[in-house]
Amino acid sequence: MNHITRKAQIVVATESSSRQNKFLLLQTNPDRGSYWQNCTGKIEDDEDFVTGALREVMEETGLTKENIKEVIDLELEYQFHDRWKRDVIERSYLVVVKDLWPVAIDPSEHQNFKWVTHSELQPDCVKYEGNFEALQKASQRLKG
Repeated sequence: MNHITRKAQIVVATESSSRQNKFLLLQTNPDRGSYWQNCTGKIEDDEDFVTGALREVMEETGLTKENIKEVIDLELEYQFHDRWKRDVIERSYLVVVKDLWPVAIDPSEHQNFKWVTHSELQPDCVKYEGNFEALQKASQRLKG
């Protein structure tokens, strides 16, 4: 039986009463394609999806637990083969943060980051359709 790699995709967004939420996008390093994406990462064997998603977003962005207001399961699941031809199950989460923070990207994985608004969420703002679908669902959730 094949081992299934578990991954999480994390949409990070600011909370805003004026509905001017901002969403964090990360740009992968050139050796990984230089494309924009949501935070993503592998879930370790001893972790559940939420625990792994939070660990990954904190490792890759410098986010602290104290700045997390809410974690929402976006109820999106994808199955695919990654670039190493592994079978992958990926689940998507929204992490709502209280405040912007000095994002500290992991230079071994990413070369840049940016914050985008609802109006900047277009299909071409990220490489993969699943990333855009998660952004749309998070945006709708935040709009109420």
